[in-house]
Amino acid sequence: MDAFLKEIDYDNNIHKIGVSFIDFNEINYDNSELSKMLSMKEYLELQTMKFEKRKHDYVLGRLCSKIAVQQIYPELNYSQIDVSNGVFNQPVVNIPNNSIQISLSHCNDYGIAIAFDESIPMGIDIEEIKERNYKVIKSQLTQGEMNIIDEDENPWLFTAFWALKEAISKALKTGFLTPIEVYEISEYKIDENMLTCEFKNFPQFASTAYVTENYVTAVVFPNRIENEFGIDFFKNLKTLC
Repeated sequence: MDAFLKEIDYDNNIHKIGVSFIDFNEINYDNSELSKMLSMKEYLELQTMKFEKRKHDYVLGRLCSKIAVQQIYPELNYSQIDVSNGVFNQPVVNIPNNSIQISLSHCNDYGIAIAFDESIPMGIDIEEIKERNYKVIKSQLTQGEMNIIDEDENPWLFTAFWALKEAISKALKTGFLTPIEVYEISEYKIDENMLTCEFKNFPQFASTAYVTENYVTAVVFPNRIENEFGIDFFKNLKTLC
């Protein structure tokens, strides 16, 4: 369980961005611990769930979100940070006397969250690299993307493209309720295990994906903060992954 705080100077104001990364295998909890980790509303919601997988994902997502928010507001304890779902199933943070947004993703036992104020919209996603999924993901690529992608050299590009599209759909708060073609990637560049790309229809956003042996983590953010945020973010993320 790791986290960090990133501060950026934008428009003569300091903006704080909190990031958390969790390996759920490292967390031990029981009902007494859950009552401290969750708000009363969250705890009661958890009690209505029947399946262990659903409970696992719920606790992982809530805890990851709370740790990210706590980087910005360290005075808050976990139970004071309530996370609910919006109308598009996006995470919504409810905390006393403050307004903050969050993007959240989890895959298997790993979870990642990024907390930010609404002036800097962001989105994050983590995906497992699985060869058996390549065919499905490939079927969702546009012809333009098929023309630029080098699947022989880097087969994980399929997963990276998918993660980047998930991330921008979260930044825009549309999810995949919008046709996936809207999120077409027009070009990309690879530097070792880092991939950056540009979206055909959203030039105002910058995006980066960090590739490990088994996972891709993608983040999308306004390109006006790219120089101050992008590279340093992944330097910190490497230490977490």
